Formats: sequence, structure tokens, C-alpha cells
Amino acid sequence: MKTRRGLHSRTALNQSGMVVADILVATAMVAVSLFGTFFALEQGMEAARACHRRQAALEALQSEMEAVRATPFEELHLRTRAPFIGEPVGLDALPRASTWLTVEEYSREAAGLRKVTAGIEWTTGSKPRSASLVTIVGDIRR
Repeated sequence: MKTRRGLHSRTALNQSGMVVADILVATAMVAVSLFGTFFALEQGMEAARACHRRQAALEALQSEMEAVRATPFEELHLRTRAPFIGEPVGLDALPRASTWLTVEEYSREAAGLRKVTAGIEWTTGSKPRSASLVTIVGDIRR
């Protein structure tokens, strides 16, 4: 014959086992949702850093184009992947950045015009990145 005390202790034991299982399931659910939240947050932060780097590259390129436009046409010699004419601005935000400037004749038919391409290359992690701007400058004396 079983006493009431034995039934109560078994029921209490079964209930305490269910409580532990409920706590484990709830903890796993919270952990999975926190992992997803932190992963999304990290992805968002990386996207913001990439946007900041791209903006820094475009500012440096724009600064170089202003330096090119300020240079008299007769001093704007033909060159291929040469250093910038002006002082590069904002390159401290770009890891392992290198800059280059190419000046070439625009076309044989259009004397007095030159095509200028300014570029920046940098590496983010293992991914190479680059940006460039192109403009046409002319000799206004012609």
C-alpha cells in the first residue's frame, strides 16, 4: 500500500523535473534570440564602418580633383598611376590605402582637353576595395 506521502513526493519530483526542463528550454530560446540580435548588430556596425571608409575615400578623391582643377593646364603633365598632386585628405580612415592619378589626352580631335582619373585602393580585412573619379579638364586659353 502506498501512502499519500509517497505519492506527493513522486509528484513533486516529476514537477521539479518539468520545471528544470522548462528553464532549460527558455534559456536556450533566450540564447538563440540574443545570438541573432548580436549578429545583426555586428553586421550593422560593419556596414556603418564600410560606409565611413567609402565616404573618406570619396572625400579624398574630391579633394584631389579640386587640386587638379586648381593646377594650371600647362602644369598638368601626362602621367600614369602617379602620386596625387595635392595632399591626400582623410586617408587615416582607410587601412593600407594607396592613391594614384592618371592624366591622359582626351582625344586626338579635341586638342587642349585631358582626361584625369584619380583613384584610391585599400584593403578591408582580406577584401580589396577601390574608388575612382574621372573628370575632363581643358585649356581655357584655346
